[in-house]
Amino acid sequence: HYETFKKYKDITAFNNEVVAKNPFLNSFLSSAKPLFNQPMTIAQISFDKKDAVVDHMLMCGDTAGLIHPLCGNGMAMAIHSAKIASELVLRFFDDSNYERHQLEGDYKKVWSNTFSKRLWFGRKLQRILMNKSMVSMGIRTVGKSKTLLKYIITKTHGELIT
Repeated sequence: HYETFKKYKDITAFNNEVVAKNPFLNSFLSSAKPLFNQPMTIAQISFDKKDAVVDHMLMCGDTAGLIHPLCGNGMAMAIHSAKIASELVLRFFDDSNYERHQLEGDYKKVWSNTFSKRLWFGRKLQRILMNKSMVSMGIRTVGKSKTLLKYIITKTHGELIT
């Protein structure tokens, strides 16, 4: 959480004082070798809903809905949305009766059916993880239940592409 991070001077201090309290992460940080001279970070990113079609352009990947880290592989979702878009664009070029507004409507519908529940679940999960009182109870509960953990993974990682 950003408020927690602000208390520390830099990423190294934060890692040493906060992240290293987790024995697994402490072990990792103790033996990890940085790939870059300076830490690369992102912060204050909005995972709010976005439109799948903007000004008649089909949005793929993060432009259609920023992929929350809790929702699995963002690159796979970007590729999947491009697959959906390309199939509909091919139909648009092959079928003279298939109009642009139908293409856009179909893309919105298929994109929503494919990703919206997954992203919604990720946003709700983030809210739980950002709530101090709920996160400890949630982690203890999920840690004791393989069924619940599998359910969460299923809800955030979607279906296989065929």
